[in-house]
Amino acid sequence: MNKNAGAVFILFLMLLSILASAFQSAGVQSAGVTGNAAAGITGKVVSGFSSFIDFMKSKLSGKATSQSVNLNITVPNTAPQVTFVSTIASQSVLEASVRNTEFNFLVFDQDDYEDIASANATFANITGNMRFNSSCLKTNTFGAKYQNFSCTIGLWYFDNSGVWNVTVIAKDNSSNTAVNGTTNFALLQTAAVVTSPATITWAAIAPNNTNKTASNFLQLNNTANTAIGDGNISINATDLVGETYSAYALYAGNFSIGITSGNASCNATTSTSMRKSSYTNISSALLPYGNLSRANGEGQEEMYLCMRYAGSELFAQNYSTAGQGAWTIRVQ
Repeated sequence: MNKNAGAVFILFLMLLSILASAFQSAGVQSAGVTGNAAAGITGKVVSGFSSFIDFMKSKLSGKATSQSVNLNITVPNTAPQVTFVSTIASQSVLEASVRNTEFNFLVFDQDDYEDIASANATFANITGNMRFNSSCLKTNTFGAKYQNFSCTIGLWYFDNSGVWNVTVIAKDNSSNTAVNGTTNFALLQTAAVVTSPATITWAAIAPNNTNKTASNFLQLNNTANTAIGDGNISINATDLVGETYSAYALYAGNFSIGITSGNASCNATTSTSMRKSSYTNISSALLPYGNLSRANGEGQEEMYLCMRYAGSELFAQNYSTAGQGAWTIRVQ
């Protein structure tokens, strides 16, 4: 072998060594080189050639070996919590009016108090009565996560007595809600009645007249939240004394009161006879409570007066309760 052939052979062996190393890096076994160089290249080398090409491309082609990836991570909103509702003392209604009841509550939001959007509150009684405020007011804050609210709800004079529940609902800017219904308070019973008109009148009465009904009737209005049952409405009567000659009078015992208009108020079996200076229960008179503004008879009772007998000794003059005092109505 001449020198040139030897150099070529050595160069060839070096190339084979480089190829074998490349095949191994590409995950291909080189099948060994034995004998002469031509015999060392087997089918395995050919089958691994594709892997070798890929390997060389990754090393020599200039293609990027890394790639950028966009990541989107969403942190979920945390629902608020109503952590505190102030105690409400026992309440009583205001006669023929509304009692405004104020209380406070505290809302916590992990995402910051500015995430707390609104709050409302409800008073509810087991009988079905409900009172509502849809826009409780934000007041002061505590730290970065607490918002205080002030709320006022009106209780009407005809609202049922008993235990009332307080339910607070808070909402954040994502419409997540928090509910707290752990607070209760008591609404007490109150008894109150207003009567009208102030004066009951009769047309002209002559001596010995009987069964004369009054020109108007007495109306009782229940202005609170206690139902007045049968036997619990009574009247203390006085004599109607002559305004000019006080020796003459229309005596209390000669009057009767019933709950039905017309002659029924003069009937001894359907009405109640009065007694002077003594409270007498009016038979069958009832006065439930209710919303008087409906003007449908709810929360009202009507009483009709009758003068059963005018004495023969009467003298022509006006007779009234001015001398002995007005008749008094009592409810229990």
